[in-house]
Amino acid sequence: DAFPVQIGVDGAGDRERRILFAGRVDEGAVARAAAAERRLGSRHAQERLMMGQVAREILTNLAQVEQTLDAFFRDTSRRDELSALAGPLKQIEGALTILGQDKAVFLLRDCEARIKSFTDLDNAPSQHEFEVVAHSLSGLGFFVDALQYGPADLDEILKPVQPKARMAEEAIVEATAPSVED
Repeated sequence: DAFPVQIGVDGAGDRERRILFAGRVDEGAVARAAAAERRLGSRHAQERLMMGQVAREILTNLAQVEQTLDAFFRDTSRRDELSALAGPLKQIEGALTILGQDKAVFLLRDCEARIKSFTDLDNAPSQHEFEVVAHSLSGLGFFVDALQYGPADLDEILKPVQPKARMAEEAIVEATAPSVED
């Protein structure tokens, strides 16, 4: 005992006093920790709210871009409408840049370049080019939506999904392919 305190003959009061003192110290530490946790929780809540707002703005702009592109894909004579996409695309790019989502910015810039090429009267975009842009923007939307709830993997979201029939077909081909031993 570094601070021996004798109360009464058997020292029974000493234990209670140490418990009370420790309780007061713990109450103060607990109060400080709780306040820090509330501040941290409040900051996390504010970050989540801000991320949700930014994500909604990005998704709103993406919806506008996708709607305009869908109209163009159905009727390529509507090329002049594509120029109106520069603003929403720049807003999306700015938001993604602020969020530090470099891969998403790179993907968006690729889409911007492709969309810009669609405005060229001498360029007749192929169905494949339409699909690449549509897939990229759709994946970007899923990515931004997922970011609202925490980290997201853009590469994983953009992976093409193989139909089960194709996978089964490939397994059959591999099983029937001649081996080196044959």
